[in-house]
Formats: sequence, C-alpha cells, structure tokens
Amino acid sequence: LENHLIQRGYSSDVVAAVLTGGFHDLRSAYQRIDAMEVFKKRPDFDPLAVALKRVGNIIKNFEGGGSISPDLFDTEAESTLHRVFLETRGEVLDHIARDEYEAALVVLAGLREPVDAFFEAVLVMAEDPRVRYNRLSLLEHISRLFLKIADFAKVNAGT
Repeated sequence: LENHLIQRGYSSDVVAAVLTGGFHDLRSAYQRIDAMEVFKKRPDFDPLAVALKRVGNIIKNFEGGGSISPDLFDTEAESTLHRVFLETRGEVLDHIARDEYEAALVVLAGLREPVDAFFEAVLVMAEDPRVRYNRLSLLEHISRLFLKIADFAKVNAGT
C-alpha cells in the first residue's frame, strides 16, 4: 500500500506518517493523506511538527498515559495546555468522526503555542515522580490525539 500511494504521487513521509498511525479503511487513509499533504504546505506546519517531535522524543520510553491530575500542576503553562487540550480534543474527535481531517488538523494546530509555552516553563522530568508522571501523561494524551491522523515525527518539516 505504501509503495502504491507513493507511486500515485503522495509524499513518502506523509504516507509513512499516516499509515503508522493506523487506519480502519482505505478511504480513511486516503482522506488523511490528502489532508496532511494540504496541511503540510501551511506556514504553521513546521513549528507544529517540531513541537510534536519534541513531545514524541520525551514520551518515547514512557509507559503510562494514565489520568491527568490538574491538582499536580504547578505552572500556568501546564494548566493552560491541559485546558486547551480538553477544549481541542472534543472538536478534533468530532471532525475525525465526520472524516473532516483537514478541519481536525487546523484545530490541532491550536495546540502548538500552548505546547511551546509548556516546554519553556516546565521541566518535564521533575524530581517528584508524581509530577513527572502527570506531565508525561499530559504529553502522551496530546500525542495520541495527533496519532489519530498521523505520526508527525515521520513527516519532514520544511519540505
């Protein structure tokens, strides 16, 4: 399938990103690839891809992703990221349920600034294991939401 899609003119990185995320039918895969091809050309794509690759690198060996405890947040950046994630998640899932992948990506792009602010203000690997687990869980939940469309770590930013 990957070779077939690339032969049809789709970018190999976009194809890999979408197929890695999994799909339930071919129509869905094609729609997600088409949406990613369009979204990749947007000026806000590269900064978003960089932020998501950073998220992916930090949670790479994290085995958890349990519930997130807002009472463990000790910065405004954590609270803001969590709030924006919760607001974004429902809208994104609604778009995905209607196969509106480009619209879902536009909504997801709204997480870039809170993710960047989070990384500027927060030491993810805090000494307190509960705080560290909570921060990693938040990032893992965000990553899983993006994976419903594609694995952004596989997409070449700047192309």
